[in-house]
This record gives sequence, C-alpha cells and structure tokens, in this order.
Amino acid sequence: MSNLTIVNIAFPIGTHQTFSYLVPEEYSHQVEIGSRVIAPLGQRKSQGYIVEIDPEIDENIRKKLKPIIKIIDDEPLFSEELVKLLKWISTYYLTPFGKVLHTALPSEIQVRKSVTYRRLISDEKIESNGEFQELINVPMDQPIRETTFLEQTEFTQEELRKFLEREYISREIQYHPPQGRKVQTTKLERTVRDNFDAFLGDLDNRAVAQKRLLEELRKHTDWLPAAQAVQLAETGYGTLRSLEEKSLVQVQEKPVVQDPLRVYGEPIKKEVEYTPDQQKAIHEILQGIEAEEFHPYLLYGVTGSGKTEIYLRAADEVLEKGQQVIMLVPEIALTPQTARRFRGHFGERVTLWHSNMSAGERAYTWRKIAAGDYDVIVGARSAIFAPVQNLGLIIIDEEQENSYKQSEPDPRYHARDAAMVRAKNTDAVVILGTATPSLESYYNAVQDKYTMLELPERHTKAVPPSIRMVDMKKEREASAEYPHFLSKDLVEVIQERLDRKEQIILLQNRRGFAPILQCMDCGWHAECPKCDISMTYHKSGNYLLCHYCDAEMSPLVQCPDCMGTQLQYTGMGTQRAEEILAEYFPDARIIRMDADSTTQSGAHRKMLDAFGQQEYDILLGTQMIAKGLDFPNVTLVGVLNADTGLFFPDFRAQERTFQLLAQVSGRSGRAEKPGEVLIQTSAVDDYSIKCATQNEYGQFYNRTLSERNELNYPPFSRLANITIRGPQRERVEKLAMKIGHNLFSNKGNMDVLGPAPAPMERIRGNYHWRLTIKSRKENDPAGSKLRHLLRTSLLPMTEYPSSGNYRINLDIDPGDML
Repeated sequence: MSNLTIVNIAFPIGTHQTFSYLVPEEYSHQVEIGSRVIAPLGQRKSQGYIVEIDPEIDENIRKKLKPIIKIIDDEPLFSEELVKLLKWISTYYLTPFGKVLHTALPSEIQVRKSVTYRRLISDEKIESNGEFQELINVPMDQPIRETTFLEQTEFTQEELRKFLEREYISREIQYHPPQGRKVQTTKLERTVRDNFDAFLGDLDNRAVAQKRLLEELRKHTDWLPAAQAVQLAETGYGTLRSLEEKSLVQVQEKPVVQDPLRVYGEPIKKEVEYTPDQQKAIHEILQGIEAEEFHPYLLYGVTGSGKTEIYLRAADEVLEKGQQVIMLVPEIALTPQTARRFRGHFGERVTLWHSNMSAGERAYTWRKIAAGDYDVIVGARSAIFAPVQNLGLIIIDEEQENSYKQSEPDPRYHARDAAMVRAKNTDAVVILGTATPSLESYYNAVQDKYTMLELPERHTKAVPPSIRMVDMKKEREASAEYPHFLSKDLVEVIQERLDRKEQIILLQNRRGFAPILQCMDCGWHAECPKCDISMTYHKSGNYLLCHYCDAEMSPLVQCPDCMGTQLQYTGMGTQRAEEILAEYFPDARIIRMDADSTTQSGAHRKMLDAFGQQEYDILLGTQMIAKGLDFPNVTLVGVLNADTGLFFPDFRAQERTFQLLAQVSGRSGRAEKPGEVLIQTSAVDDYSIKCATQNEYGQFYNRTLSERNELNYPPFSRLANITIRGPQRERVEKLAMKIGHNLFSNKGNMDVLGPAPAPMERIRGNYHWRLTIKSRKENDPAGSKLRHLLRTSLLPMTEYPSSGNYRINLDIDPGDML
C-alpha cells in the first residue's frame, strides 16, 4: 500500500481545497494530470480531476487515504499546459479549481450521473413503526430514480441521511459516458463505385428505385444520412435495405455532426495588396513569431484599415511552423464575415467554437481539436480553452468588447487576460486588434507592455466618412414637423441616399417599441414586479416585457394608481423607429436587426446577406450592427440617439459610448463612394461624443486616463465587486454590513466603497447590495494584497453560505458596475 501513487483531486464543488487519494495498482499506468476520476467524497462518489501527482504528505495522513474508484479517461482531457492556465484562473479570480476545470470542459463531454434508491426495509417493519409510513408506497428492492423517490416520500435531507445510515434504504450512483445523437448513414461499397456500370447492369430491370438510389449515392463520396439519401432518390427505406442485403451499399450509425461554419454561408476569398502600414505591421509580427517568445501586439487600426489581412498573414506563418492558432471574436453570430474569411483562406483546417453549436458538434469538435485535426479555431470567449497541443498565436479581434468578460456564472474570467497568460505559458504571440482600444490595452501599450502597431488609413481607396453632430435640443425647439427622434438633416440625407440607390445603416441601441408606459395624470409607470426597471412595450406581440427577467404583462388601459386613462408610451426602441421610418419613407425597404428579430438560428447571417445583396435599403438595429460589417454600398450611417448609454452609473459609460460611435461610424463609405455619418444627441458638450465626432482618439484617451488616475479606477487600480443577493432586503443588508466590517478591519491602504444597494437593487425578485474594493497598482502591482484580503475576509463566507436563498458573488476586474 505504501508504494501506491498519491494524487490530489479537485472536485467541482464550492471549496478551494483539493483532496488526496491513493491510486490502485490497476490504474497506475493511467495516472496523468488532467484526467478525470471517480472517487469517494464524504458519503458519495463524485467526479473530479487529477491536478497533482505524488504531493508531499505526512506519513500518518497517508495511512488514512482512501483509494480512487476509477480513472475515466484513457487519455487526459486537459494537457498540463491547459491545467496550468486553469489553475491561474482559479487563483486570480478566486474560484474553486474544480469548478474552473468543470467549466472549461464542454458539458457534452462530461460524464453523466444517475442516482437511484432502493427500499431495503420490509413491509412488516414499516407497519410496526409509524415513522417509515412514506416508504410503504415504494416497491421493495427495486431501483427507483432519485426524483421519483423524493416525490413519493418527501423525505428531508436529514431523514435520508438517517435512513441510509440505518440501511433502511440504499443509494447508488452510476456514471455514464456521454452519448451523442446518432443517425443511420449510407454510402456505396468501394467495389460498386469502382465498377458502377457493371453493378448497375446486373440489377433487375424492374428495380428502378434501387437504380435511382445507387445513382444518387454515386454523387456523394462520403457518408450520407439515410433519410436524405432516400428522399433525394424519391424512394423508401425498403429500397436501401434491399441494396444493403445485396452488399451494394454500406449502412452505419454515425454521430450527428455538421460543419459548424455551415450557417455562415459560402467562404469569402480576397486577393489583397498590402499597404505600407500593413507591411510594417506584418514585418513586426513575423519577427515576434520567428523569435518563438511571448509577445503581445496592439494592432490599432481605423475601421476598414485591413486588420483581418494581417491576422491571416500571421496565422499563415504560424501554420507553416506546424503550430496552431486561436482566433477570438466577441460574438460569432455578429461576425459572420470574419468567420467566412478564415474559412475561405484556410479551408478545412479551420473550425468554429461557440455556444450555439449542437451537443454533437461540440463534443466532436473538442476531440478533433485535441487530436490536432484542426489548426485554426475561430470562436467566442470560451475558445480560449480549446485543447490545442502546440499553440503559436492568439488573435483577439475587437479586443475592447465587454463580451470577453464572463459575468455569470463562475469563473468570472476575462478571455483577453486569460489569453495573455496562456500565450506567456506557451511562448506564443498575441495580436489585439481594434479600432477603439480599451483604456487598459491602450495604457499597456503606452507603458511598453504591448507593442503598438498603427494602421491610420483605410486599406482601400476609401476615405474616412465625414461626421457631423445634430443638436436634438435645438431641433425640438426649431420644428415640430419631425418626430422627436428624427432630425430634419437626417430625413434629408436619408432621402438623398434612397434617391441614389445607396444604402443606410441606422443605430438605435434599444430594442422594443417604447421603454416606458406612463400615466400622464399621476406619473405612475409600468414597472416589473420582480425588478427595479420599467417594462418595455413590444408592439409586435402586444405585450410589456422586462428585459432582465423576461416577465410579461398585458398592456394596461387604466392606471392602477389613479384609475386615469391617459396612458402613454414614451421613449423609443427599434420597433417604434421602424414604424416611423416606414411612415416617412414608404417606398424604402427596411430590415430591423435586434435580439427580437434574430432569435432563429442563422437569422443574423440571412439578414446581413440579404442587405449585402441590396434586397433592403435601410438596416436598422441595435449595437449588433455597429461592428464587423463591410457593405460597399452603405454611404450613410445615422445614430438616432447617441445618449442611450451615456448616463449609466458606470465609470466606463463614456468609454463605451465613444467606442460604439466610432465603430458604427466606420460602417459608412468603405468603398469608392464617399460616406457620411450623422450623430443625433442632446449632450453636444459631452467630450466622448465630441471626440467621436471629430475623430480625436488621442484626446479622448488622454483625458479619460487622467480622470481614471485621479479617481483611482482601472487601469491604475484593480477592482473587485462583491454582490450579496437574496429575497429579503433586511437579511441582504445585514450580510453586506457583516462583510463590510470584515473588509474595513483588514483593508490596509485599499479603498472599500459601500456596502450600499446596487444600481439595480432588485432583479428577479432578489435584492442586491454591493461593495467595491479598489487596490492601487503602484502599491499592489500583481494584485496579491487584494486577493489576500478577499481570501481572509470574504472567501470563508462564500464557501459556507448562511442559506441556500442567499448568495455572495465575487467579481474581480468587473466588466460593468451595474
């Protein structure tokens, strides 16, 4: 026993502790870091991950160790390099290691657990003792699923524990490997394909359907779903079975796997000629790749400057060296043109990774990546965990996007920062591409932590669009002829473009018809019963909807407070904008693109393709139309309300406004036709809107960095948000005060803000209180002091919450403050 290997196991539970076990002799040859095991944990068998082999353990403790039950995988699912990254995420974001490992593994690959109970106590004993009466309805010594058993008995967890100890019942846990959906497939036997005419001639002249099916299968060299084959041949399954009996075709069940890039249309191929600025950037990046050392580059190029061409050239170089590439994009559905460019360039060597893939696609793709069958992985945030074996390059497109930050559930990691750590561990190069860098990345470049590569001009002959601001306060004072959201100038330039058969993109970053239903007599407004937010009216469907909890309500005709009938929909969403545009431009073909109109799979691509083929004149939408789109015939961009996100209680509100305006402006005039941008605003003196209008990028960044430094916000400090939530406000407040006391007692020179109600105090029926900690980087460069404070003053409370209905959430480097 003393010679047995010892391993440390991390379980996906709410503790940061790992547990030590012995490895039985029969599994000694399978012991590798990153492998999954089944091991006893308390009274149960649980799935965990090997994270350390042969740790130093006191001999007295070693004697008490239990053996693992089973090693699940013949080969580890995580490489040591990937385990090292996930360990960093666990340490930096203070998330239990087991939970991080569990999150990084696609659910389709995770082992499924089933729990059954059996009644062991006899009917006679039940009848003689009244406390077991609930068991009388449970069949004797038959396995019953856990949910069924608990419904029949209504036992508490304490009663279950007691009955298990007394062996009145038994509990069995089984683990099942994942089973993807399979379909029947078919193809011609090889000998039939090689001598097709001869075999076809041997068939009876009456076997018309069989001949038709063989002819159809001849067109396909790979396996074809049987249902599709018989449909194409206009026959039935009986015909297929007859051919199988004659050994003319093969029939097999195969996993359902489709090309994940299929919904993005045909690949895009382009012949490119690099500009001098592109050549200079490529030269710098190729030098970094050749050095085979970690090197981050900030590729700061105006919209339309040809950043994608540089990504492709860098990826070519890495693939030539036999390495692999991870390309991160903010949201796959919103960047179909990028995905298609990569498929057009790399063909079958590229695959896609994102949450909308089917279970079969995800499991299949994960294993193919791990086997080295794909060299380029294009995906959203979680693609940073792709199991590539020889990473050479990570590309992060639109690096400033907040969608790279996981908000919920744990681990609340930032893919950009995780990419930096993974690249450093593997001596890989990182390219951060953007037209509007995040303040953090811009500052890192200024501090020479990143190498900044600038592309100040557009790649084609196109010139930047002219941008002008429209003061909506003056518009409303000057004329009542136009609706409150449509200025005279915008109406005129839209009509000019329509007359010239050119296209228009209009941004209104709020979906629905109207955000507020208000009583004009007493001021009451329709508010979600579970959240502190107004219900938005959706005219298509005729209902009020909460955009936080999806609660629905029928429109009211009478005020519930004063019984008045003067109810009015105020404000404007994309649905109302679409309606008014149709009134003003009755001949215009308008397409609306927002979260309500793109619920079906592939809807984004279909809409954008239709607009690209000039089937529509006006593309109206939320921020999903602001980036990654390249339409040569778009010569006008209009921002209907630039102030939408400007006044959010978030220190990044102006930065995000500036970025959104700069990004959407870049959709105009991307070819030879000159472009124009009109930005409507009531905040003409706001410097973020002014800078976006005047293309004053440097001025915006310098002023904002100065303000952040003065107020001790990133990039000059590290932030941690602690949110306490629960159904009773008093208990939430009490718990927040207790945590606040712990933090204030040990904070040292850090700033602690709160506790106070969160900006959105009530969401989904739960109250939220917030504490924010700021630790200045000059005093805490690596954030170790901040994490020590949280480990000692907060984590003990998060591991053992006082009640299942109350939660303490920790978010390090939060993406937003709402």
